[in-house]
Amino acid sequence: DNFHHCSTCQRCVVNFDHHCGVFGRCIAGRGFGGNMGFFKVLIAMALAGAVTCFASVVMVLIKQEEGSLLAVVLLAYITPM
Repeated sequence: DNFHHCSTCQRCVVNFDHHCGVFGRCIAGRGFGGNMGFFKVLIAMALAGAVTCFASVVMVLIKQEEGSLLAVVLLAYITPM
């Protein structure tokens, strides 16, 4: 196997390709297929977030009597967490 030391993570990685600053992890393994599980989970989480956002907007619109979409959007972005 081909081992390489990642200077960013400070660890040895099998089949090291590069350290990705966007995802904050080493890209290594069996090429594109080796990291596909990580990317599938990332895409699934994004889709779950989008579905949750859409469902919450629909629920607020159903519960509102006047049903102003602008009020829903402003409420979502202005309300402190």
